[in-house]
Amino acid sequence: MKKLITGILALFLLMASTPAIVSIPKAASSLSSAAEEGEGIDKTSPKNGGSENEKSKNGGNADGFLLAEENGKVDDITALDALTGALSSVMPQDCIKEAGYALSSAIYSRMLYLKNERNGARSAESAELSKGTDGKIVYLSKNEIIKRFGDDFYALCKEYAQYGIKHAVKYKGKPFDARIFNSCGGSTESSEDILETALPCHVSVPSPWDLTGDITSETSYSFAEAKKIAEKSFNAENIPSSAEKLIKIKNTSQSGTVLKAEICGTEVSGTDIMKAFYLCSPNFKIKGDKNKLTFIVTGNGIPVGMSISGAEGMARQGARAEEILSHYYPGCTPSGSG
Repeated sequence: MKKLITGILALFLLMASTPAIVSIPKAASSLSSAAEEGEGIDKTSPKNGGSENEKSKNGGNADGFLLAEENGKVDDITALDALTGALSSVMPQDCIKEAGYALSSAIYSRMLYLKNERNGARSAESAELSKGTDGKIVYLSKNEIIKRFGDDFYALCKEYAQYGIKHAVKYKGKPFDARIFNSCGGSTESSEDILETALPCHVSVPSPWDLTGDITSETSYSFAEAKKIAEKSFNAENIPSSAEKLIKIKNTSQSGTVLKAEICGTEVSGTDIMKAFYLCSPNFKIKGDKNKLTFIVTGNGIPVGMSISGAEGMARQGARAEEILSHYYPGCTPSGSG
């Protein structure tokens, strides 16, 4: 482990001056959010044949593990279906095994945590999974995975899900709210700084592997469009006469994530701006003139927790799943790869 940490620091210094040139393919652009019991062996899996997703529909708490909401309807989803579907929405199609294992362990830990938080409630609002509702686990059904990505990718996600069910990462012996995201600008951020809440094991750590990917994007708005968003999302008044004066960045983290900004005299967070202007990340710079506002964005997702591209980079260097998890969630207790 000492060699690995030394390698991380050396690589971070090297890559900080290296341009981003390679992108990591994602199965889908959305991130999982995510549900407990049944750890080790999925005792809720359907028996006697039939599709797992078909078996889990139309009620039936005996077969259910998590609640999935779609268009206001709630269905029971088994642990294996839930984790397979969640992995398919975020995992690169050519994911390296140890990175896939780490990702599965993290998502399953969050599933266990959220199911504990739900504490038996049953409603669309309390459901842990969704087809796209903000704040819930995004997942795909077996048929959707196969249709989009093929049988081989479904089998891969299922294999990794079976591992994750047996190896949920823990903090002080319990599953925790393990966050994940796609990529960042060279280091993750503290949950206390970005989310304004202290999540266990979510502190800033180096993630130099992200810098080898194509992690920049631009999003532009006309002055009229930007003004409308500012008024709608932030109740902005006294709008300035030019787009370039609309938003002022007040302070950032060392890697460039915007911590605080100002819109027309009102202080907001970088995450608030990310959501209002549909940016890929709260790590951004702004350029503009009188008629146009452009965000130059680094990374994809809110950079708190484990970076998927970072996990891939560590796995390429030979790191095991438990080493990846220990790096991105300092203080956690990852299960052995067994």
